[in-house]
Amino acid sequence: MDKSGAYRVNLAIILSIFISLLALAFYFIIGKAVLEGESNFQFYADSLTYEKLYFSNYFSSIHEMVGFGGNYLGPLLILELFNGNRLAILFLNCCIFLVSVRIIVYSSNVRPAVFILLLILNPLTFFSLISVNKEIISLLVCACFTRWLFSRWVGWILLAFLISFLVRWQLAFFILFAYLSFSNFNLLRNYRLLFLAFVLLSISMVYYSIFGVFENVNAVALAGAESNDGIGLYSFFNQLQSQGFYFIVFIPKTLQAMFGLAPNIVGVLSPENIYNDVIITLNAFISFVVFCFLIISGRFILKNDMVFVFLLYCVIFTLSPIYSPRYFFSAYVFMAIALASRSKSRSELR
Repeated sequence: MDKSGAYRVNLAIILSIFISLLALAFYFIIGKAVLEGESNFQFYADSLTYEKLYFSNYFSSIHEMVGFGGNYLGPLLILELFNGNRLAILFLNCCIFLVSVRIIVYSSNVRPAVFILLLILNPLTFFSLISVNKEIISLLVCACFTRWLFSRWVGWILLAFLISFLVRWQLAFFILFAYLSFSNFNLLRNYRLLFLAFVLLSISMVYYSIFGVFENVNAVALAGAESNDGIGLYSFFNQLQSQGFYFIVFIPKTLQAMFGLAPNIVGVLSPENIYNDVIITLNAFISFVVFCFLIISGRFILKNDMVFVFLLYCVIFTLSPIYSPRYFFSAYVFMAIALASRSKSRSELR
């Protein structure tokens, strides 16, 4: 590693440690009381749910933890590793954050200060450090995948694939899909727009033919839609998707899934629920801003590897009938890498 590379990595480590110290301070000042039910400042999504499942021994085998309807494997394994100790889990989260940032900065040509700033602007990043969750694990998956993308050493893609099972089965499928997309097996790898069109058409037909397999997931999505005043537009996209028109709804449905809550930014001033009305809304708003800067800066082009990866990720995760913007946290990480990169097109390999 040259002096410039060493400086970038060291800067990334210093900034990561500083953010970790802020997370530690937040835990003792606010977070601990919230997790113990002494405050209503809910900064998490499912942390207490994971803890309840762990302490009640809800699952009798690892097989029961993984399924189409939900994957609890990663959080429950972490809780088991540390006997549910929240402070130990916070330290693990911070270590994962530091390692992930170091891997990404070392592997790519991102400007470390810009990249970490983009990461921390999204509140999901900071609050993923406080308690047990999946988002921090997905950051590590993104880091390992990015390392593979720039080194092409098979060990990194295997590591990303294995870790992804701790998060969601869709993430594991994305890693495999992305690997094949960049490999020599893909005869259209040099024609990315044509490849994406082919994939969208293929998925549309396959999804229509096996729609019944996702019956349970669709039931969950419908229940969620009814409890959120229908989420009319997203439900409409799901209906078209179920009829074989995913290739038509892909773009608007992705925009809705990632940025649909951005117009609610004014609502953060008078929230009813901190996580949904502030954290998730800010996540959508910041994601939209980063997306716009990618376009304005001329970086949102298919020959940019990270932009292509971002689109591959969206192709897989937009399929979900469940409206959950936090599923796209990894997509935000890929956008942050693309925007923080020194190059507007194909990234320089290490």
